[in-house]
Amino acid sequence: MKINLRYQGKQQFKADARDFKEIVIDEPESFHGDNQGPSPIEYFLIGIGSCIASSLVFCLNKEKIKFSNFEVVVEGKLKHKGPNLRLKLVKIIIQINFRVLDDKSKERVEYCMSIFESHCPLSDSIIQSIPIILQINEKKKN
Repeated sequence: MKINLRYQGKQQFKADARDFKEIVIDEPESFHGDNQGPSPIEYFLIGIGSCIASSLVFCLNKEKIKFSNFEVVVEGKLKHKGPNLRLKLVKIIIQINFRVLDDKSKERVEYCMSIFESHCPLSDSIIQSIPIILQINEKKKN
């Protein structure tokens, strides 16, 4: 899996992922951006929320559980931390709301609730503190 990012100015980038081109990433004006798209932290929250939600939906569908009104709200808590008071994401709260349409599927719903979170590779990566390998290649002027 690979994405490409291109700097556009100020705090804005455009990304390509698979066949999806020109995805805008930007910061709000309060963070020196132009507010033309979600910020990196917002995309991160979108990613973790949709990963967890799709894991639950996959299990519900696999168990043939009928549901409706499936909605996810993800909230990231930011806090200034450390000696330099850098802004850090310190907590992620994911609230999943849905309605089960069949009262007979209680055990299958409980089964899905007990396993779905472990099937999201993003949440597992966060919990396991996946290493980030940063490679910077500065191009010299000729």
